Amino acid sequence: MSNKELYGEVGTNVRLINKMLDLIPEEEYKNPNNKWLDPGAGKGNFAKALYDRLIFNFPSDYILKNMIYMIEINPKNIKILREKFGEEANIISGDFLSWNPKFEFDIIIGNPPYNSGGRIKVPTNKKLNKRRDGSTIWHKFVRHSISLLKKGGILVMIIPSLWLRKDKAGMNEYILRYQVENVHCFTNTETNRLFHGKAQTPTCYFILRKQNTNGIISLYDKEKGGKIEFMARAPLPVNSISVIKKLLPFVEEVGNLKVIKTNMPRKNVLLSRTSSMAFSYKNIRTCVVHNKTSPILKFEYSNEPLIYYGKRKLVLAHKMYGIPYYDESGEYGISNRDNYVILGKGGELRKWREFLSTKVALYIFRSTRYRMMFLEREAFEYIPNIMKLKNFPLEEMTEEKIMEYFGFDEEECKNIQGERSFERIKVN
Repeated sequence: MSNKELYGEVGTNVRLINKMLDLIPEEEYKNPNNKWLDPGAGKGNFAKALYDRLIFNFPSDYILKNMIYMIEINPKNIKILREKFGEEANIISGDFLSWNPKFEFDIIIGNPPYNSGGRIKVPTNKKLNKRRDGSTIWHKFVRHSISLLKKGGILVMIIPSLWLRKDKAGMNEYILRYQVENVHCFTNTETNRLFHGKAQTPTCYFILRKQNTNGIISLYDKEKGGKIEFMARAPLPVNSISVIKKLLPFVEEVGNLKVIKTNMPRKNVLLSRTSSMAFSYKNIRTCVVHNKTSPILKFEYSNEPLIYYGKRKLVLAHKMYGIPYYDESGEYGISNRDNYVILGKGGELRKWREFLSTKVALYIFRSTRYRMMFLEREAFEYIPNIMKLKNFPLEEMTEEKIMEYFGFDEEECKNIQGERSFERIKVN
């Protein structure tokens, strides 16, 4: 098993480390009393970048004996750290999660391991056996790091972006109780590039102060090149940030589009890819795109009617782009998980099909790519109920009219126009 699989070890490049260190106020690098910690120090990339800043203000021996602390579980890395920083440096060999020093730290920095004991199974990794995958530990590193900070202390880390939504580990609620600023988000593609193909989940880095939140969090918008403030509550966008900021007042005024996320059929339901007397009920399984613009529904057949059979509905079955299909007569059931269904009156559903086919909608869908490139339920929380919006151009729903209505500026409109467009779904 590799170091990545066993210890969750993924090296961090110096350019990214320095961007993270730039978040820390300059005066902190001039304070001789500060104690800095790198939990999961690896081969010392963070500690070396920090040392290179502190050396302008303090002697080398003082920095290594009194300021920088490193803890690392991999014995091979301990040897590398001692060769790099010397035998008298504060290098602790052990498991950070069970380490409880007698003093607290002023600043903790790093890239914690995301898992240990094996790789985490994700939908794009078909070869990994779920029974043999690893355990997620990054959230434990965050919690333990904050517990070791002094009151008012600083945490700067890069972690999965999953915490920006409500999550099973409770990290969204936990992190947002503190003051968080300058959240910089990376897509899965950007993360993969940053870590040379060794990471495949969207990530973000930020600065956290161990003090009660003022209720505001700032997110860095790559496209605007600056910070945008949001209320510190879930969900928070990872992309399309300035556009989401402009949509939220409309959502607060009229509410958001309500969708239903589907689950798998009951275990006793039988399914077939071909129709027969025994399998006579036709169901939407998913949607795929051919030739980049032509969406096609994929069906399977069941031995009994499945959920939403016989109901007029809009179905978004493509796992990334949605791509709405209007099932006016209720001809189809739904046989797969993670499809989105909208119920309602025929006229309204046709209007929603029109809106959800726009580039504006696709740009909104980008905002919640918390895990790979999937369309997430949280994206619909940013879509105002256009049926209730005063003077919304329902009868002339062009991209230009929609963008003008919501007050998007020239740069935002240009970014939206860069989204893909698709033909309407045709069913043979």
